[in-house]
Amino acid sequence: MTVLGEGRARALAGIALLVAALLPALLLRTPVLAVPGVVGGIAALLLVLRGQPNRVPGGLVALALILVAVGFATGVTDSTFLRQQLASTSFADAARRGGSFEFMQKTDATEEQGLVNEGILLFRSGDMEGAIELFRRAIEINPEYVHAYVSLGSAQLRIEQYEAAERSFRRAIEFDDENALAYLGLGQTYKLFGSTDEAIRYVERALELDPESADATFTLALIYADESEHEKEFEALTRTVGIDPRHSQAFSRLADIFLANDMYAEAVRALDATAAGRTPVEHIHTRLAQAYYSMGDLKRAESELRREISLRPRTASPRANLARLLAEAGRTKEAVSEWTVAIDLTTDRRLRSLFEAELAKLTD
Repeated sequence: MTVLGEGRARALAGIALLVAALLPALLLRTPVLAVPGVVGGIAALLLVLRGQPNRVPGGLVALALILVAVGFATGVTDSTFLRQQLASTSFADAARRGGSFEFMQKTDATEEQGLVNEGILLFRSGDMEGAIELFRRAIEINPEYVHAYVSLGSAQLRIEQYEAAERSFRRAIEFDDENALAYLGLGQTYKLFGSTDEAIRYVERALELDPESADATFTLALIYADESEHEKEFEALTRTVGIDPRHSQAFSRLADIFLANDMYAEAVRALDATAAGRTPVEHIHTRLAQAYYSMGDLKRAESELRREISLRPRTASPRANLARLLAEAGRTKEAVSEWTVAIDLTTDRRLRSLFEAELAKLTD
């Protein structure tokens, strides 16, 4: 302050506080945090510039506490980074809700909890063997640790160790007979065994314990789909998206049902919801193009096919679909160009012959 003078020192400190208040919105990529950041930053700037020296520290502390509370209330739960960490897989969603995938603070976690936390990170990254090793180490430390058994069973399912997974889920139930995730895991295991009645029984038990489990209702939908019980499948899918409006797979399956039943407007809405969902699903734009084409909207159908091509530029099928659409619209020269690219891209001899035949019809 001696070098800069009191006025300049206050201005510099105030600007630094304003910038600091905006950092959470930038780092977490959460625009909603910018509003309290700007308000709080300006308030801090005015406090530093005009406040009595003996009141500035206390005022800044109070302002910081208010900003933290407002930030958590309005922005943190909508952070892209946190959404990605907490919602990277559908199982993680259910487990987070059920409690078994909750991350403990390092200062609070026991050794076995820390091992499970690390195993969950490996699970999400696709390293099932590494995750299984850590879950087993946690069980060695605490043989009654239910979350470790549930997590172990889930990882074993992913690598098709079905009998081992069944044992892990049953072990979890021995220690906690009201653990919804363990019953859901058993239901998924029996579905893979082909034991439909047992699968439904365990999944329904999971829903009794956790009626808001979208993963349980979606598992029921998959079971009913395998059994060709389409009304029950549709009911379970509808219940799933009611519980979880960002369940991509459920919306995707609903879209297929709508397309198969010529319900194109409903299919478009379901596919839009699929695209906005938590998990990426392939071929959304091709299916949207199919719906728009069937509705007679060739312009939108073409737009969706071009979006599909931009996502999969080295794949032949979107090019072939676009070529057919352009040919039907009388844009022969463009259609020939797309057929030529599709032929160059395909490695399937049967498809190549089919594409060449369709190109020949345009050039005869």
